[in-house]
Amino acid sequence: LTGFECDSEDLNEFLKKDALKQQQENLNLTKLITCDENIIGFVSLLTDSMKLKLLRDEVQKEKIKDKLNISENNTIPAIKIGRFAIDKKYSGKGLGTKIIRNIISNIREIAETQVGLRFVIVEGYASAYNFYVTHNNFKNLKIMTSTEIKNTLREGTFRFKYTKVDGTERTATGTLNEGLLSDYGATPKGTGT
Repeated sequence: LTGFECDSEDLNEFLKKDALKQQQENLNLTKLITCDENIIGFVSLLTDSMKLKLLRDEVQKEKIKDKLNISENNTIPAIKIGRFAIDKKYSGKGLGTKIIRNIISNIREIAETQVGLRFVIVEGYASAYNFYVTHNNFKNLKIMTSTEIKNTLREGTFRFKYTKVDGTERTATGTLNEGLLSDYGATPKGTGT
């Protein structure tokens, strides 16, 4: 691994210090891409999902809802390309595109024969945007950022039904204030019956 060096120090460090540890913890699977015993690149894959309601692009959201016949409250299974890098010695020669297309082909086969999934997700560096979107036909689905999610939660309202242990049904409504879910720093403020 010591001979591998790409343009990103973060990706170099991930491969050399974190990839194996994370793989042993079943957080991802990192595959080395080799040629003549030289590491020319690597890809790290992990499971993920896409929360349809977090899409900002309403046109894309409607297309997905219509195609899959689902509501925006659905979570759609996906595989994430967590990290992908090509060694500097091999970059800029179209090799990355060939490898990513091979990875997508393998993912498609997995989706058809082993496990259900609908999307391949990449949360790449801004510097990789053209590689994925322009050169390899990935679509930027414009997912809401965590700040946008927090703002939506602060401004939103909630209503839910629940059944008490004694079997009586109850309803609660209210407004959200500084976060509903612990992920977004939250507590609901409202009334219940």
